[in-house]
Amino acid sequence: MVILITVACLVLAATPGGASMCSDADGMSDEIRKAMLDKHNELRSLTAKGLAVNFQGGYAPKAARMLKMSYDCDIEANTMNWIKQCKWGHNSYQERNNWGQNLFRAGGQANKLSAAVKSVESWFNELTKKGIKPGDNNRFTDAAFSTAGHYTQVVWQKSHKLGCAVYWCPGMTYGEASVRCYGLDKALPKSPLPSVSMFVSTSSHERLITYRTIGLPRKRESNVELSPGVPFK
Repeated sequence: MVILITVACLVLAATPGGASMCSDADGMSDEIRKAMLDKHNELRSLTAKGLAVNFQGGYAPKAARMLKMSYDCDIEANTMNWIKQCKWGHNSYQERNNWGQNLFRAGGQANKLSAAVKSVESWFNELTKKGIKPGDNNRFTDAAFSTAGHYTQVVWQKSHKLGCAVYWCPGMTYGEASVRCYGLDKALPKSPLPSVSMFVSTSSHERLITYRTIGLPRKRESNVELSPGVPFK
């Protein structure tokens, strides 16, 4: 039995950077990198516009400062070093520079590209299948972590860099596996979780800016452009 493992990481920073593609060592390709990057930005844009359906009612709150992500080769190298060991589970915070980490696996014969996209969709879909408590304003609480922890990583407001690794591993139980990690300011304590915002809801002052872009106000040129005509409620 051979398993396909995919890793991707996001990093927090004050401003977004430009995308860069990396060496195709260990079976990686720009097609996979771009697919994972585009899927993250697509789903983050959906959330920022207030169009992400919440299973527990309504929609996830809009975000005024959701950053566009770019690709990072150093993050890819770090995550590939872990995933090539073919151990199912999280490595330590120290080994991954305090980045958060998501894991995914599924049976079947999916190729690297489809597995990469499927993993992102699976984590994000925790919002539609389990949801987060309405009224929490997307704050990272124990309740949010228990029902949609992977979703919170995908849409973390200040994450702006992504690195991924896809690797075939022999001898595992499932047909493929995907691991992804996301950068945070610091490792989260075991309990209780800090009640910090996953992303900032839109204020009346910021609505026009959010309507046009995702990201920091007054820096529209470096952020994701939203489709015109999406009404705010």
